[in-house]
Formats: sequence, C-alpha cells, structure tokens
Amino acid sequence: DDPEVFALSFQARGAAALREPPEPVAEDRLGLMLGRGRAAVLRELGGPLTTAGLADRLGLAPSTVSEHLSVLSEAGVVTRHRVGRSVYYQLTDTGRSLLALLVGENVLHAVA
Repeated sequence: DDPEVFALSFQARGAAALREPPEPVAEDRLGLMLGRGRAAVLRELGGPLTTAGLADRLGLAPSTVSEHLSVLSEAGVVTRHRVGRSVYYQLTDTGRSLLALLVGENVLHAVA
C-alpha cells in the first residue's frame, strides 16, 4: 500500500498452455506447416475479429496472436482493416482456400 512502491508483472512464457490441454488432432497438416499457434489463429478467423478477441477465444497472449497475425498478413492469407481504434482481421480467399485444402472444412464462402 506504499505509494512509492509499484510492482510490474508479466505473464509467464507458456502460461496459456496450462489453461487447457491441446485437443488431440489425428492429422493436422495445417499445424505441421504453420505451427499449432498460427494454425489455431487461422482456423478461428471465421469473420472479422480483433487481436484481443482472438487472444481471448484461443487463450493466448495478445502479443502472441499479434505476431501470428502479422506473419499471416504478410503471407496474404488474412487482411486487416481499421475501424476507429480497432484493427479487424479476416481471411482472404487464399486463406479460405488454404483451410479448405489442408483442413477439409467448408470455408470457401465469403463471410460478410
């Protein structure tokens, strides 16, 4: 309670992995290519979401999700657009095609 003393804390590396065990996946070709974290981010982008929204859904640190989104954006599989102070990400046609080919999910339709 001393006003001259403050504490600074950081989330321990890998702490999100302790929340819940990863679900076993029989054949995760997307995860093998991109890494499990990046593949999870890509799978979760059904519609426009912010970094914080994705981090909350996936149980990952926002900085981790931001790094994944930057790489996916550079690869052309997600797009970003700003609305006020928020930045929204969503799949491109290339991203939907990648998911359809490697995951077998019906994600080829555009999400409005």
